Amino acid sequence: MIETFVAITILMIVVVGPLMMLSKAVTYATLTKNQAIAYFLAQEGLELVINQRDSNVASSEEYLTNLTSCLVPGNDCVADAYSPGQKIFSPSSGNFNIYQTDMAGNAPASTIKVYRQGVEGVSTIFTRTISIDNTDTHRKEIRSDLLFFPYSPGDPFYLEEAVVTVAVRWEQRGTHNVTLSTILLSRPLQSTTP
Repeated sequence: MIETFVAITILMIVVVGPLMMLSKAVTYATLTKNQAIAYFLAQEGLELVINQRDSNVASSEEYLTNLTSCLVPGNDCVADAYSPGQKIFSPSSGNFNIYQTDMAGNAPASTIKVYRQGVEGVSTIFTRTISIDNTDTHRKEIRSDLLFFPYSPGDPFYLEEAVVTVAVRWEQRGTHNVTLSTILLSRPLQSTTP
């Protein structure tokens, strides 16, 4: 009887131990995959804001044109790289969810699936918010020791700036987030070296 109990105990250790390790490995692999997706979604949001600034400057418009709805405190924006028109906009009814669709915005029946905001599709676990802060207070907190733009408004070399923050959040055994920020200048810097 004792031999049977010992044999069953050893068998349980041999079987349950690897199964628990496998379960943890799958959990960590899924978390790592979601962190990578979240990082790329945040990076995409930053790039869409920078592209909008570049388009504004190229067409001689104010650098925050078409981004002003993101400037209102507490009014975050969403971004959709596949939108045929405006890429950054205020969400309808505060919907910051990210959906999976095909390139045309339909539920993903095809093999090519993309992440989009502002277009209904298959719901994902991710949300993304974009905020832009062009107030002096926020700028001074981030740039308190950087004084390489000594020009004042009216000078041809004066650059306005705004802080762009993109946050991607998701729920997976708790809340996780990836937040990226950058300083958006009123025009791209030009290299002076040949």
